[in-house]
Amino acid sequence: MFPALATVCGQLCCWLFLLLLSLTASASDISIPDLSPTHYASASGDYVVRIDPSTRNGAGSASYQLLHRGQRLWSQTLPYTLRSAAVTDRGMVAGFGYSNGLDAAYRDLGQFIVAIIDHKGQTVADHRSAREPSRFLHTLGDPKGAGLFVDADNDRLVIRIADSDRNAGAESWWIYRLSSGERIGQIRPKQLMQDAQLTPFIFDAQALPGTPLTLIHWYRADAEAKQFGARFSLVDLDGKPVWSIDFSDDYTAPGDTHAQRKLLQRIRQHGAILNTASAPPRFTLRAVSQAMLISYQVTPSSESAGGWRVEEVARAADLGFADSAPDTQGVAVQEQALQHLGRIELLQGERRPSPIRRVIAFDIDDKQRLGFLRQCDCPHEIDLVFIDQHGGLLGQWTPAAITTESSEARHHLTWISGNRWLWVRSEYGIGKRSSAAWVDAQQGLIEPIAEFNAAAIESLHRWGDGGFVALINEPLDGSRKAGLSAFGPDGLPRWTIAQSYQDPTQLFSPQDVAVTTEADVVVLEGVSKALKRYDQNGLHVDSVDLRQSWGRTPNYLAGLEANRDGGVIVYDFDGSPSMVDMALDGRVIAAWTPKFSDGRRFSPRGNLKQAADGSRWTSDGESLLRLDDKGVVDRVLGRRPDAAGLDQIAALQLDADQRIYAADQRSGSVHVFDPQGQWLRTCRPDVSDFASALSLPSMTVTDAGEIYLSRQAQPSRPRNGFVHFDRDCQRVGIAAVPLEDEVSQGWYSQPGSTNRWVLGFRNAYLVDPDGSVLRQIDRTADEQWLDIPGPAGTAPDGSIAIVSGASSASALDPRTHPPLVTVYAANGDAQVTWPAPSGLVSWAGDVAFDRQRLAFVTRHPDSASKHGHPNSVVVTDSHGNALFRFSPPHPLRSVYLVPGSGSSELWIFDGKTGIERYAMP
Repeated sequence: MFPALATVCGQLCCWLFLLLLSLTASASDISIPDLSPTHYASASGDYVVRIDPSTRNGAGSASYQLLHRGQRLWSQTLPYTLRSAAVTDRGMVAGFGYSNGLDAAYRDLGQFIVAIIDHKGQTVADHRSAREPSRFLHTLGDPKGAGLFVDADNDRLVIRIADSDRNAGAESWWIYRLSSGERIGQIRPKQLMQDAQLTPFIFDAQALPGTPLTLIHWYRADAEAKQFGARFSLVDLDGKPVWSIDFSDDYTAPGDTHAQRKLLQRIRQHGAILNTASAPPRFTLRAVSQAMLISYQVTPSSESAGGWRVEEVARAADLGFADSAPDTQGVAVQEQALQHLGRIELLQGERRPSPIRRVIAFDIDDKQRLGFLRQCDCPHEIDLVFIDQHGGLLGQWTPAAITTESSEARHHLTWISGNRWLWVRSEYGIGKRSSAAWVDAQQGLIEPIAEFNAAAIESLHRWGDGGFVALINEPLDGSRKAGLSAFGPDGLPRWTIAQSYQDPTQLFSPQDVAVTTEADVVVLEGVSKALKRYDQNGLHVDSVDLRQSWGRTPNYLAGLEANRDGGVIVYDFDGSPSMVDMALDGRVIAAWTPKFSDGRRFSPRGNLKQAADGSRWTSDGESLLRLDDKGVVDRVLGRRPDAAGLDQIAALQLDADQRIYAADQRSGSVHVFDPQGQWLRTCRPDVSDFASALSLPSMTVTDAGEIYLSRQAQPSRPRNGFVHFDRDCQRVGIAAVPLEDEVSQGWYSQPGSTNRWVLGFRNAYLVDPDGSVLRQIDRTADEQWLDIPGPAGTAPDGSIAIVSGASSASALDPRTHPPLVTVYAANGDAQVTWPAPSGLVSWAGDVAFDRQRLAFVTRHPDSASKHGHPNSVVVTDSHGNALFRFSPPHPLRSVYLVPGSGSSELWIFDGKTGIERYAMP
């Protein structure tokens, strides 16, 4: 079976994931946040230093400015950028940075820089250390700064250096004399801590004013006891602990990975050490589980262990950290009802849906019956359907035994023997288990397997006499455990092969599993690009390096299935060819790329299956497809792609005259309608224009009626360009804008000109009709870096409103790091930036913008699920002031602000067949 494509993440854990979100991440599986202009203030607030980087990743120079009580003392450009810094109450600026950026290329890591600058702008210290590649997979080079603090009372700058041994997690503290800049020592606080195995890393460290002590906030993790919380300790100048206290359960969220991750992110962002003071020395700690702020006073004491007495002196409710804390994206938006003006129906005529549609997973048994799971039109329900090889319906059920309230569950279906099939539902998360049931294909009976106990299952295959094998990917509190398990007919495990980076006979980055006609168990590995064969007892037999076998490097190994001759068929996503039929000794038997008889290509969804009669079956998600020996479809069960018809709408746009343009998901044809929904014409692409069905494609229409539709689904390959049709629907060719540093592009025609806006992965661009860049836009109106721009919307005067940070905001607390909306004039000048409405759904179409107002697709704050479908529209003015919220009584996909004869209208595309019209107030 071919599991859904997923990034091979390796062994990440919750605390490491959180560490990656900080500016001093130690691994690069997740992108490092841009380094935007930053202000640092001294403890009294009298001194403020502003650092404005010249690059997103902090490589190269930066502009610096030091203010004293609002008056500029100095400003200059220095040849390095401090990625993390501090300023003292005497105006000393200190910090660390990376000459080539934190995420510098492996072969050119550059230098780690520690710098100190005095209040006159003179350099006191400029220490440089060569960076070296890490010994760990997916890990940035060393040294890496984990944080810093200044200890002015003791004339110290402390740079916290992440351990190069990622498993040890013992920071080194490089200590410098502030006044002279000389390095005076190095300590490792973790090595002096009791029960150090319970403290995998440090959240924060701060000097305690008026003392020679440092207060450390540790992450405390007792995986055996399933307790996750905090340890706070005071250490002396040598790093020796003199006092500590544990809040052992403070960060525990049993069985809820999402809640625990969000809690840790918020701790990282908001901190738990508050209000350190020197007269007398005291500090305040955040006790999350108690929802309290607890204050302690510190005094010297010869009678206390360590020479210091620490006493609790006050408690107060922690009102600012609760889940009910105010949303920084604004006050509640007033609900408003809108007058319904009618519906524009785009899919005319009566349509009987094919029973074969929305295929999630399928298999075929020895009686040539095809069974498949179908995503129901109802929320969270799955249909179980059986048909014969000619498409005749044999049975259809919507069982309650294995449905789920989660839209993120993955489902698997495989034939076992006779009438017995296996259905497995998996949800990914710490502590979550998969559920499984036996299915009787003759009677539709569903029998849950009570004894079944497994974590998230990536793929499975029938095995042995009534059993099955499954690839399992289990997230733990401190790691992620992948493995292959064999289960007997009773659903109980027989043997397991673990994941190991050291033992070549075990698993490394497993992607899929298959059992051959000779009963060999074969695992496909992604990173190693290999096949590993095991016998019926789970013992390793041999391995095949696919690079050597194929004579090329696979593109992305995504799936595996047994062939009819004891070998396997490997699916190499976007490879050329994408299917490789091979023997287990490495010989390539045949290779092909699946396509329809007219040459139209598609991406297999779910799996490739070998029937008892030797035929091969697959699916494109909307039909079941039989392939001949060359990979050409020779039978279609369900609807076939039809360039002349409009089946499912993947993208919808309006032009200045309210003509409607709808792109068909499977064929890529664009159907043009008048404002009343009457069909006008159809723009047909070449069969070679699209390699797969469209999914959230970029489409734009010019003032002249020319149409551009992205060739890739997301679009993930901008160099493949956009299919260009003229106003009469004649295909002109492929248009492209060569932007070497961008991995994605979305196009927006600029009203009133022949130019277009192009949104890349990092920057936005204004380009002319020939694709030449007129202006690159990389900052918001408040001088922050433009972070993953999109969606956007253009106004009649050529201006554009761009949402940025919507994709990265999910990794941060949206209350403190909301997506931003920036309005740019027609020439690209940034005019205003403000927080996007709460609950913005970034994938649901573009922003509607008429220059005075903007309309955003959102999830209502009262929605039960924060990850479900959009269900409301928020309308604001052009400065971000919320005007109203409208919650329509029907599905919602994208919105449009349309000028009317009297007043303007709000058009809502339901994501299916039509548009609902409403009068704007």
